[in-house]
Amino acid sequence: MIFFTNQFLLIISMIILYNINHHQHQTQAACISNNKSKCSMKYAQEIDLYASRIANVGKRGRFFPKNQIELEQFCSETKNMTNLMENYMKQCCERELGHVAKIYIYSIRKNTKLLCSKRSNKRTSMMTKLFTVAPCINQKIRDFQCLAKFKNQTKQMVHYGDDKEKIRRSCCHYNDWIECEEKFINDLTCINDEQHREFAIDLLRSSRGDTHRFLCGEFDETSDKCDHQKKLNSSLFDPKMNMDSRLQSLVFIGLHLLESIGHNSSIN
Repeated sequence: MIFFTNQFLLIISMIILYNINHHQHQTQAACISNNKSKCSMKYAQEIDLYASRIANVGKRGRFFPKNQIELEQFCSETKNMTNLMENYMKQCCERELGHVAKIYIYSIRKNTKLLCSKRSNKRTSMMTKLFTVAPCINQKIRDFQCLAKFKNQTKQMVHYGDDKEKIRRSCCHYNDWIECEEKFINDLTCINDEQHREFAIDLLRSSRGDTHRFLCGEFDETSDKCDHQKKLNSSLFDPKMNMDSRLQSLVFIGLHLLESIGHNSSIN
């Protein structure tokens, strides 16, 4: 049974080979190199903040635009931050992680284009819906707990020594996030019709890109594969595999999870 896409399995194999051959120590953060002056922690923290703002949820996220002026500012900021993130990842991520980063950047641009491109046929109807739901979502967006829960779960899996189970479990945690997200929107009493609720859910999802669909393949929210998970083996957790706490965005946490593949294979 195929759980992951063939492209993803190829990239994972490349990451494992690279990590085994080039990294004998436990890394602290993905896409940071002492050998590249431009790829410093300070630079990474700047990009990390941009990644959090693009996600639009949580304490470091942005409010959704409520009118035309705010939308133009929102689109301009998103474009600038996306370009800066892309430049960083091109300079600082190893080729294998860079492939995943490219998918994330591409999907963010594709999703943003629907709202921001004046040539989009759907823009007018989407703006009408956006300006209707944004004031309601913004009231609670700083208290959005689904992202924080998923990030903590992903950080935990960085420590796990079974690489296949590490990815599988992270995909299942992502599906839990989707359910949490839907509940968050459905609990907002100020969005009181189904059409706007569906739009609001899509709006939240569009902010994080489509990377998970590439990574998880069939192992997504439409599958029942996550209903039959085995208990994690406590002896396979490696406490030495930590991530620098100065990086808080899901982008860096996800990249670090991928970079950890192959590092702790010796404890399998």
